[in-house]
Amino acid sequence: MKIYLYDTYEKRLREFKEVDKGKINMYVCGITPYDYTHIGHARTYCSFDVLKRFFLILGYDVNHIQNITDIDDKIINRSIKENKSWKEISEHFAKLGHDSLKKLNILSASVYPKVSEHIKEIEEIISSLIDNGYAYRTTSGIYYSVSKFSSYGKLSGQDLASIKAGARVEVDEEKKNPADFALWKFAKPNEPYWESSLGNGRPGWHIECSAMASKYSKLPLDIHGGGYDLIFPHHENEIAQSEAAFNKRFVNYWLHCGFLTIKGEKMAKSLGNFITIDELLSKYEANAVRLFFAKTHYRSQIDFNYSLLDETDKAIEGIKESIMNAEEFLRTQNIVLKEQKEAKAIVKDFYAAMANDLNTPVAVSKMFELVTLLNKSLSDKKGDIFYILYELKKMLWVLGMDYTSFYEKESITGREKELLELIIYLRDNLRKKKVYDLSDEIRTSLKKLGIELADSDEGTIIKKTK
Repeated sequence: MKIYLYDTYEKRLREFKEVDKGKINMYVCGITPYDYTHIGHARTYCSFDVLKRFFLILGYDVNHIQNITDIDDKIINRSIKENKSWKEISEHFAKLGHDSLKKLNILSASVYPKVSEHIKEIEEIISSLIDNGYAYRTTSGIYYSVSKFSSYGKLSGQDLASIKAGARVEVDEEKKNPADFALWKFAKPNEPYWESSLGNGRPGWHIECSAMASKYSKLPLDIHGGGYDLIFPHHENEIAQSEAAFNKRFVNYWLHCGFLTIKGEKMAKSLGNFITIDELLSKYEANAVRLFFAKTHYRSQIDFNYSLLDETDKAIEGIKESIMNAEEFLRTQNIVLKEQKEAKAIVKDFYAAMANDLNTPVAVSKMFELVTLLNKSLSDKKGDIFYILYELKKMLWVLGMDYTSFYEKESITGREKELLELIIYLRDNLRKKKVYDLSDEIRTSLKKLGIELADSDEGTIIKKTK
């Protein structure tokens, strides 16, 4: 299958070709743990999780590197404000962030390297840049000279002559060019630093990714990604310093996710529209959130809307019901795995959409076509329901929706639990003896009492409905 991805660097769709056959090295810029992870983070990491899952289902071996920027100005400022160490702040929010993203069914990265644990690698790259004439010293630190790199600005489309010192661009009167960026910041009073031959200090923002990407993957990386906000200056600077230091191409495909807004505005605490991942998951299940994100193409801006989440929540319930009905039906039938022409066409279209720059909106529509076909087959009591169900579960997995959560048991304890377990035991025996009328009557009677039983591969699942 040919896969096409939109490369931000080339600004066009390109056929994907990995460096090493069957293996993909993918670097995704991780969190700076100074605060709680929010739904903007969720949108980005869910998008790259879907990309990773797509590669995995096609049989690729994916080496996924996702850094943790555990030393940064924002972390230092919060540590001073709360009278805690920078390490305590970063470790606390890094753990909370990892736990929050895991709740969204996001697969773990192969490695989560921390900046503070890769100072040696960072020093070596900076030393190389100094030796190659790409870096120079001022009284505040060591800076990269962007004018030395002839293709600076190609990723972002920035005109070097028009770049001014501003947000996230270090201001220093000794800099040769306002766009020159810090590779190493010399130690300041009451700030953390590392002893170094470069001069006691700490890394700048951009150099960390070059150091960790090159340590955990050979270059060029197949894919490097993040949000649109990282294109400039972060990713632009990564390219400049990496290619100057290693004298080779840094990345083959640059992928970037569109912004997430709230009612058209950027999410910010000052605007009162800051929504954490955990806050969202207290109102909606992870599957509904994943479906909400998947319905918009990863490169498009997505405006967060609770009413749309309500719709995806209902849609997930519909998918759940279809799967449960199908599994119940299959327990009473002879199962034969074979392809069904109509289902096969839908499956083909699903993967074709995914291969076309991860077109999840079309893929989602194909998934719902398969759900409709499943419901029709169940209604007509014909068609290869096993094959349809099998492919539907694969689609859900690729899109990051955890269908196994449909089987989670409700909390039922004490004498009620003992009685239910006895009823389930008796019902299971009736089913083994193929006394289906009586077993179904038991399930119907329990449902009227507010207790729903669902038969699945995981066993009989109990759900309280009242």
